[in-house]
Amino acid sequence: VAAPDVNSFDEATANCAPEERAKRVGVACRLAAESGYIAAGSMTTGSSEILVANSRGVWARRRSSIADGSTVVMSPSSSGWAQSSGWRLDSVDWAELGAEAVHKARLGRNPGEIEPGTYRVILDPYASADLLEMLSEGMGALAFEEERSWLAGRIGQKLMADAVTIVDNGLDPGGIPSTFDYEGAPRQVVRVVDHGVAVSPVYDSLTAARAGRASTGHATAPTATERPGPAPANLFLEPGSSNVDAMIRSTSEGLYITRFWYTRITHPRDVVVTGMTRDGTFIIRDGVIAGAVKSLRFTQSYLDALRSTEAVGSRVRVLRWGSGAFVAPALKLGAFRFSSATR
Repeated sequence: VAAPDVNSFDEATANCAPEERAKRVGVACRLAAESGYIAAGSMTTGSSEILVANSRGVWARRRSSIADGSTVVMSPSSSGWAQSSGWRLDSVDWAELGAEAVHKARLGRNPGEIEPGTYRVILDPYASADLLEMLSEGMGALAFEEERSWLAGRIGQKLMADAVTIVDNGLDPGGIPSTFDYEGAPRQVVRVVDHGVAVSPVYDSLTAARAGRASTGHATAPTATERPGPAPANLFLEPGSSNVDAMIRSTSEGLYITRFWYTRITHPRDVVVTGMTRDGTFIIRDGVIAGAVKSLRFTQSYLDALRSTEAVGSRVRVLRWGSGAFVAPALKLGAFRFSSATR
């Protein structure tokens, strides 16, 4: 079966010169300097071509491009972060990224302290994408077989709020398309979670054969020493109808969080994650941001957090991390537990 023809190659991205990348990063740096802050940024552009062929008639070939930009803006007491990815050069709007990071740095100056505890939280897409990344480690059929996955024994069960639907879709040009896997099998659109209900992991040919199913086109690249098993590569957390401003206005007390940092899974079955906030953590009181607070450490089940989802943003951010792409909106969660403040 031939893979669908979905364009994921942009000539301008593939041929972007180092001088052009530096010029684009400079837009954010100048915006920071105009506000009296310092900034750093990076931009990656490039292209690749993958060909899979064998003597049994498999033949799959695709060209793709990638553009990714990120910046951090710093004041003496705060920092602001912004990032964007895509397969087109214009996926990264440096004026927008710079303005966003400057705004976060300005808002985050002179952070105070709050008591650890359980808070209602509003997550920027950078933090929402971390939820997707940690969940993705349990979405492969090998982890499912070995009962390491949070999906194992829970297919058909309500694990998250109705507002949460998670789909792996390598065919959507609104993300970073990837139309076939490393076995040359066409990628299928897989609903991993549908309105909070666990539906299915993703499969390669080996795990699919053992399960009596067809591959969903999610084989990963084999290494010299192991076969790592199938994995999602293009995760979408489907958007809702809200936005960050509305989420803040509807919150009497809570936290607005830019992103999570240094997150690690401590309990795969329930996706218990430890980590901290970074580059902007803000206290909300009576529907407005009342000030910045110091970064907080947490140990929290991401499954439990998504079970408390109260609102989902309508706008998404495409982010390329490692070998995966994550397309995520802002989220409002009813309960998220923080264990301590950083110093």
